[in-house]
Amino acid sequence: MVTPGGCMSAQVYFFNAGRYVRYDVLNDAVDAGYPLSTGDQWPGMRQTGFDTGLDSALDLGGGSVYFLKASKYVRYDIVADTVPEGYPRDIGDNWPGMREAGFASGIDAAVNWGDGKAYVFKGSKYVRYDIAEDKVDDGYPLDIGDNWPGLRAAGFADGLDTAVNWGNGKIFFFKGSRYVRYDMTDDRVDDGYPLDIGTHWPGMSAAGFGSGMTVATPLIGVGRPTPLTGDLSEEFFRLIRQAGTALRCHPAKLLIVLNSESGVRANALHPSGVAAGINQFVDATLRGLGWTRGCAAFAQLDAAAQVPYVQRYFTPHIHLDLDSIGRIYQLNFLPATARPGQGAETVLAQHGGVNGQAYDDNKILDSDADGTITIGDLEIVALRQRNKPRWKEIESRL
Repeated sequence: MVTPGGCMSAQVYFFNAGRYVRYDVLNDAVDAGYPLSTGDQWPGMRQTGFDTGLDSALDLGGGSVYFLKASKYVRYDIVADTVPEGYPRDIGDNWPGMREAGFASGIDAAVNWGDGKAYVFKGSKYVRYDIAEDKVDDGYPLDIGDNWPGLRAAGFADGLDTAVNWGNGKIFFFKGSRYVRYDMTDDRVDDGYPLDIGTHWPGMSAAGFGSGMTVATPLIGVGRPTPLTGDLSEEFFRLIRQAGTALRCHPAKLLIVLNSESGVRANALHPSGVAAGINQFVDATLRGLGWTRGCAAFAQLDAAAQVPYVQRYFTPHIHLDLDSIGRIYQLNFLPATARPGQGAETVLAQHGGVNGQAYDDNKILDSDADGTITIGDLEIVALRQRNKPRWKEIESRL
């Protein structure tokens, strides 16, 4: 087994009946060109009999995803893009405690919690697996309905199809054509669920996945640094993942705003010296966050050392629902305008009107040149950076 990691990939893969789709977290939609054949696109899966009929998958970090089917599993090496030799193997022989718990075959769903534990579900039971110790924790299995508040009421306590850690403090559980969103901090199903997959997951119905899927998995931190991102340590990405969970926003959304501010460069210093770092904090803001040595000194910190200040800056605004690129960017651009319930159409600045000087100073943020800067404009401007090579590598390392 591999060491634990976060669950924050900007792409999530969904599998069903020999096909798969790639879901883009930042665009909130299935990518164009999908579905594709699992056997054709994932080398080694067809040869091992794992191109169809998958039961579950589990990404434990380290560049590998484990696919489970009946009593067997394979390890898929994401970097080498293949199943290594020696697979498939028996679950019961290689996952200590699974056989004793009755989980040596027929696993319905598995999810990496991001804290060194993975939860594995079968029928109405589940076990907690310690990734570092490589074994099922004592005291398991337990009943899903008794220990996962809201799943019984939603009709999800007697069997799941799949589950995925979305990286924003939420877990999605799927069953048939329905899904629920589980809040990791509040430890319960969010209000208003279950909902229909086809209605709320853009592109799923068109791809033939609106009626359900059997496997969902992110691919965690599979990119490797080149000189493009050599200034960003693995510790930086670990802290960004943690910040995303704490702020209840996907870390890719936080990162792309930082990218818009500084290119995610710790040493970025405004030409006039009034703003510094990955989030371009001004001196007054830094003092409020506990940094008293000025912008120039802050820019000398590495990116990992700056993340706690970024998290501290956004923490008071968690109640605004930060799982939105535009909302995160709003708190940098004009934080005094932030109110609960604002959407993409909310006008933040207008030429000759509200916050007119801010508009004139930041016309580049008016994505459609209509004389206003909205929350939606901020998201569009941030997403325009996705094709730059440095950002692509940053995203692949998340």
